[in-house]
Amino acid sequence: MSVIGAVRMLVEVRKAGGAGAAGLAMSCLLMGYLAAAFDVASSRNLVIGAEYNIKEWELRIFLASLRSSGSDAQVVLFSGRAQPHTESLALRYQVTLINYDFEALN
Repeated sequence: MSVIGAVRMLVEVRKAGGAGAAGLAMSCLLMGYLAAAFDVASSRNLVIGAEYNIKEWELRIFLASLRSSGSDAQVVLFSGRAQPHTESLALRYQVTLINYDFEALN
């Protein structure tokens, strides 16, 4: 399983009502897999973030400053609300977007 696959599975567990003990255990297992995958299999860093209804300039400043620092980290951004600027900035700054249904998870 790829790291991105594990992150996507984590989102699916949470969508399926994984707030109980079984969901929490699966979430911890998948997060452990992510940590292990990046400690052992790669020397790259991983930045995981989440956004919901963030303003374009806020996201642009975050991503631009991250990349201008010389970081080549893999960036995974959970996006709770589809906005045109989110997708365009993700492409520009090489970010993997994982969309989720904010209302269903809360």
